[in-house]
Amino acid sequence: MFRYIVGAFLLIQVLMQLALVESTDYSTRVEYKQVNTVPKSLHDKVLPFKLIGRKFYYIESKKHNYNWFQAAQECRNRSGNLINLTTDSERKLIGLSLDKSKKYWLDLSNLGQNEYFSIATGSKYAYAKWFNEDVQSSVNNVEKNRNCVLLVNDYQDGFVMKKTDCFERASFICQLSSPQTISFLIW
Repeated sequence: MFRYIVGAFLLIQVLMQLALVESTDYSTRVEYKQVNTVPKSLHDKVLPFKLIGRKFYYIESKKHNYNWFQAAQECRNRSGNLINLTTDSERKLIGLSLDKSKKYWLDLSNLGQNEYFSIATGSKYAYAKWFNEDVQSSVNNVEKNRNCVLLVNDYQDGFVMKKTDCFERASFICQLSSPQTISFLIW
């Protein structure tokens, strides 16, 4: 992987130098654009993941329930990660595709630390819409054995985040990591 990154960096350096070359006979210009979505022609190649908004998700629909560790492994087996919510609009959009009677694992845990972190990114969570009980329990400091996070329906705000024991049983949502590609156009 490292050699591809180095190769891409060197290619960009060479192409940027070409962009500066001009003569009376020709001129060269380089344009590039970063693309963070899978082209439509490749959507059938990422099945069973389906496009919801701008990302691809796999929503477990079987009757089996998993603990957080099993759900994380199932997503890795599918070349994805447990869902990492980053915005309120993403939470609401994904909530439209979920069974309101089920709960779903998120990629957040505070195993071995005080704060909740994403196992996909290794960073502290960027977005949170907590279940009302969790807001109150954080204020009263009553969090015991609640190291993982579920997405549950509270019927008022749609699906919200709830701190729980990692060995509770629930369904899961996998998120496919979107490939980041760069397109070059040289003329």
